[in-house]
Amino acid sequence: MSPPDAHEAVPLLREQKAQRAGGGHVSSGDAGFDGAGVLHRTNAASFEARPPPAHYKPAQLLTGHALYRADVQISLVALICFCCPGMFNAITSMAGGIDPIIVSRATAALYLCATVSSLLAPGVVNMVGARASVFLGTLGYVCYGLSLLNYDHGHVSRHKGALVVLAGAACGISAGLLWTAQGQLVMSYPTQYLKGRYQALFWCIFNLGAVMGGFITFGANLRSEAKDPSLATYWTFVAVMVGGAFLSCLLRKPHEVVRADGSLVVLEKMPNWRGEARGILQVILERRMWALMPLFIYSNWFYTYEFAVYNAGIYNTRTQGLNNSLFWGAQLVGAILIGSYLDRMRISTRRRALMSLMLQTVLVLCNWSLASWASISLRLGENSEVSPPIDFKDGGRYASTASIYTFFGLCDALVQCWTYWLLGHLSSDPVTLSRYAGFFKFCQCGGAAIAWAINGSHVNPTVQLVTNVVLFVVALPGAAFVCNSLGSADHELIQ
Repeated sequence: MSPPDAHEAVPLLREQKAQRAGGGHVSSGDAGFDGAGVLHRTNAASFEARPPPAHYKPAQLLTGHALYRADVQISLVALICFCCPGMFNAITSMAGGIDPIIVSRATAALYLCATVSSLLAPGVVNMVGARASVFLGTLGYVCYGLSLLNYDHGHVSRHKGALVVLAGAACGISAGLLWTAQGQLVMSYPTQYLKGRYQALFWCIFNLGAVMGGFITFGANLRSEAKDPSLATYWTFVAVMVGGAFLSCLLRKPHEVVRADGSLVVLEKMPNWRGEARGILQVILERRMWALMPLFIYSNWFYTYEFAVYNAGIYNTRTQGLNNSLFWGAQLVGAILIGSYLDRMRISTRRRALMSLMLQTVLVLCNWSLASWASISLRLGENSEVSPPIDFKDGGRYASTASIYTFFGLCDALVQCWTYWLLGHLSSDPVTLSRYAGFFKFCQCGGAAIAWAINGSHVNPTVQLVTNVVLFVVALPGAAFVCNSLGSADHELIQ
């Protein structure tokens, strides 16, 4: 039996458009085709357990234009994040080659502003649309890249450190918009049996930006063992960020996007500001969000130790760039592995959630144990930097420490992709998912702001390491609680 083509999709598209025009609500996941290509409806009790049709092929082209496919749109969002946050990650993880205290303060300002922005961003995204929000969200990253360039190689010498901090704050405001819009799109575009793989698709493309950024740093500084990146390194980062801003013009409106099974992404009528405020408040008061809050906070807290303490404190600049490529490259592997497992429909959603949580727990705690060994061996608790810094030519000394840093990247992908997948199973309404994404980023950025402020205050590296371990352990009971609630939450998936 061949899959439904564009002509067979017409009844579904007409029905959904007609119901929207008549004021009726069509769920984002309650219509599709059966094994014969005939329109059918599913109910909340059976949708989650129903496996994909035998003839199912991802991303059937039902609109006549590739840009309207859900997988293409998610790839485009990922490419934008590749260019902007991806390049930002590359700069941050090599500590910018500037005063680490300035970097820490700027990053703390960034995350502090992103915390406030993320709480308000769902209202902006739901009112003005995801496409405009993504474009506005890219601009702050360009400003931040230019501020670092000016600090290291520019002609504006007065208050150049303050300019970096100010640019960090601007980047935080725009980042709240970008990541809230990204969360809405990535969680609402996939069908229920593609959420893990689509999240992995996004995460892989996005992190290729940081992989490339690491190689850019490594290549531009290959002939130098200095701690400062070259001028060409900064200009390359800024040019890629500008390109990402222009790519946002290719995004389609969510109601124009067709999912892999032929169903439309349908948005309810956008609430007014008062209704949006009530919706955000409901999410803030939801007990599942409170249960996940420690995990949300942990999911960006560890970057401070990994980037500013471990990578920047142990290696020279060219080796930091190579390490970043390994770190973000390991994220590709982690995203693919966990994404494939999370979409195994033969296993119940609750069991998949709990089993993958157990796997994360073992790997993350193992990773921190190895990091503790490295910290003791290199005496990071006594000195903020290893002297002389380790170079990639240092053989076993480099290989042992770099493998731990690579392991950090793998564990990061497991935590981040799993969290998005879990949130995507708590609702199917794009408006609600944008609020979940905003609350996630609110907690994540708030935690990161505190972590970077702690690093900027010269807190002992050993204390920072122990804080990461304690925070992760505290996050586990709440995460397990939400996993156990998935069975009772399935009826909310189709609203």
